Amino acid sequence: MIVYCSFEIQFLKPKSLLMKRHYLYTLLLAALVFLSANLPNVLEKAKIFDINTDPLVPVLPETPYNYDIPFPSHVLFGGWDMVDSSIINNLITPDGATLGRVLFYDKKLSSSNELACATCHKQAFAFADNTKFSIGINETQTTRNSPNLNDLAWQGGSIFFGEPGGNAMLFWDCRENNLDNMVLQPILHQGELGKEMPVLIDKLENTTYYPELFQKAFGTSEITADRIGLALAQFVRSMSVFDSKFDKVMMGQEQFTQQEEAGRMVFESSCGFFCHTSSSFAVQFPLNNGLDSVCSDIGYQQVSGFETDNGKFKTPSLRNLSLTAPYMHDGRFATIEEVIDFYSEGLKPHPNSDISWMAPDPTGFHFTNEQKADLKAFLLTLNSTDLITDVRWSDPFQPLNIAEPLPLGEKITVFPNPFNETTKLELTGDGTYEIRLTNLNGHVLRSFKAKKGTYSIERSGLSPGVYLLEVHKSNRVTTQRVVLQ
Repeated sequence: MIVYCSFEIQFLKPKSLLMKRHYLYTLLLAALVFLSANLPNVLEKAKIFDINTDPLVPVLPETPYNYDIPFPSHVLFGGWDMVDSSIINNLITPDGATLGRVLFYDKKLSSSNELACATCHKQAFAFADNTKFSIGINETQTTRNSPNLNDLAWQGGSIFFGEPGGNAMLFWDCRENNLDNMVLQPILHQGELGKEMPVLIDKLENTTYYPELFQKAFGTSEITADRIGLALAQFVRSMSVFDSKFDKVMMGQEQFTQQEEAGRMVFESSCGFFCHTSSSFAVQFPLNNGLDSVCSDIGYQQVSGFETDNGKFKTPSLRNLSLTAPYMHDGRFATIEEVIDFYSEGLKPHPNSDISWMAPDPTGFHFTNEQKADLKAFLLTLNSTDLITDVRWSDPFQPLNIAEPLPLGEKITVFPNPFNETTKLELTGDGTYEIRLTNLNGHVLRSFKAKKGTYSIERSGLSPGVYLLEVHKSNRVTTQRVVLQ
């Protein structure tokens, strides 16, 4: 640990070499005495870390995870689907999906090294974003909400639309139907990750881990744009699990409550009558759902060029619906209740509306309050736990933290973050905390005890990069990423 102290001392000019040495020894001795007496106080006031961190590398299991999707029978033969699970699983390999997982979470894929695919598609929200619009490089705001990615592999497994193997009409405006191509577009988009492919390939080739990962996935260490797309698509294709209550009921393992069953009947007589007929609860073609009488975002019309496609958009899967708010292509609805109210009495007249003709009148289905509550109860049975918690889809650059979070009343603040020279940690709760600074592999680099107050973390000894600042109290812990620019 290095502590820098400055002294303002006025020197007398010595008359001989002997006197110079005398003054030098005296000064050195005084400095040592001062430091030995005051070092604890200096360290308490300024927590300065002298750290040599490991490179930012993913932490992966020795044997790659199995990413095969075990499709139950009610999915394989449900609705209008013709899901060929063998084709989909043949497009996924353990090593290919592992490489895709690393790419998905790696911020090297952005021109600023600050964003990744996972920045806008978060596991905790079924790989959607929990904001109306996401933020790309240079603080650029997206023009549409980031939708969930779960179940993309088989949303297009319809006899009418999509490619064999389940590549549906993709993006909100359905401009792409090949998942291998789709995953590359946000990387190249100047408002999202903004990375030029030759620059990205060069960067990946000069890492310690990508050549080996590409070797395992494809048989050689060559890194190409096509291989990046293939690996990312494998990881995204694997994002399907069937542990929801709905699936368990379909497999005879559980039963709906009376309210959930009533909600299912409401759903099938309205939402599921023509639109959400597939087992993914997605719509297999672009629809105008009566959001607006005049559409400022023309949607699929921009792709097809036909006026009859004005205001038509892809409808994402309803699986994990309660996790993917806000809703619609522009994120206008914050809650499921708002969505249900819209379909109940908020439809707008539009010549291309695909919904109004199915409702009792052009303004909506006019659900009773009881029907609204029942419908919500059924929609909640579509939630999966494994998708948002399974390590197979988690961030390989972030070690798993099995400790409980600190109580909500405890405020832990790190500011500024990112920082250049100094950042401060502010603790507001009572009691004693243990502060640990670790690298991304979880190795503890420094630690100290602290109580309520503000503590400084200096740049001294730190290399630019990402660190984990853990704040422990009893058997609880909260972790924040600290970024040094």
